[in-house]
Amino acid sequence: MKNYKILIIEDSFIVSELLKFTLQKSPNFQIDVCNSIADLDKQDHNYDIILLDHYLGKSKGIQLTGLDLLINRKIWLCNVPVIIFSAQKDNDIAIKYIEEGAINYISKDEDDFIDKIQLSIHSIIDNIHSQEGLQKIKEQTLQKLKSNI
Repeated sequence: MKNYKILIIEDSFIVSELLKFTLQKSPNFQIDVCNSIADLDKQDHNYDIILLDHYLGKSKGIQLTGLDLLINRKIWLCNVPVIIFSAQKDNDIAIKYIEEGAINYISKDEDDFIDKIQLSIHSIIDNIHSQEGLQKIKEQTLQKLKSNI
C-alpha cells in the first residue's frame, strides 16, 4: 500500500500533536506539522492531503485563516485535497471553504472530531485518483452544510 504524506497546519501545539499522534498509528501515513505561517514556507509542499485549521494565528500583525490560504491559492495547495477543521461552527464559513476547494469541514467541538478527520482522510484516499470521486465528496459536504442553514 502507498504511503501518504499529510501536512497538519494548526497553530495549537496541543491539537496538532494530538492529531499527529493519532494519525501516526497508521504505518502508511507520514505526518508533518506546521504550527505557524512562518513555518509554512519551510515545508517541502509535496503532500497528498492537508489538514488545515481555520484560525492560523497572526502574521505581521494580521490574523490569518485557512480561507486566506485557499483564496490566495498557494501553488502547492491547488491540487491537494484539503480538510478544514475549526472550533467555529459557522455554516457560512464552512460553505465558503468548500466553494474555495476544501474537501471537508469538521468542527473541533464535536466529541468525535478526530474520528471524522480519519474517516475523511480514508475517503479521500479511496478517491484520490478520481477527480469525480473527490468532487462527489465535496458536493455531499456542501449539500449537508447547506441543509443545516
